[in-house]
Amino acid sequence: MAAAAQEGRAGGETALPGAIVANATSPLGATVSYTATATDTVGGAVTPNCSSASGAVFPIGTTTVSCTATDARGNTSTAETFTVQVKGAVAQLNDVLQVVLSWKVRGHMPEIRVMGVIWSLTQAKPKVNLACKLLGQLDEQLRESLGRKLTVAQREWLRGELARISNVIGCTKPR
Repeated sequence: MAAAAQEGRAGGETALPGAIVANATSPLGATVSYTATATDTVGGAVTPNCSSASGAVFPIGTTTVSCTATDARGNTSTAETFTVQVKGAVAQLNDVLQVVLSWKVRGHMPEIRVMGVIWSLTQAKPKVNLACKLLGQLDEQLRESLGRKLTVAQREWLRGELARISNVIGCTKPR
């Protein structure tokens, strides 16, 4: 993305990432790292200044990050932006549901269990305690009979996804 050259000012370019999508890992959101660079066509590389730093915790939802760069002569580029979307528990559960549906498990129990958690979190007054209980029960079932209907890779992937989502919801029981 180019910053326009103006009379008496050096031109430059900033390179920012495209839109970033990340899964929340806690109720606070997710740590998101990105690379932003800027080059002054006269004086070489300069450090961009962004409204949210790479490696910061981004909250659940969409954040617009704005970056500018100032060269040694004090010329500042036009602000450029990109977005960081951090998915909350329900969005992540919907993603998990799509993967589980693609497995076509006989009896449909994994997807029914995931849909129950989604239901509990999408009520007018979300039932977080129920969601935590359902996640715990599903994890237990995955270690037992329900887990035998899945491949080892599917079972471990699903348990990992559900553990992260449990953290996002704020479930306190160790999993």
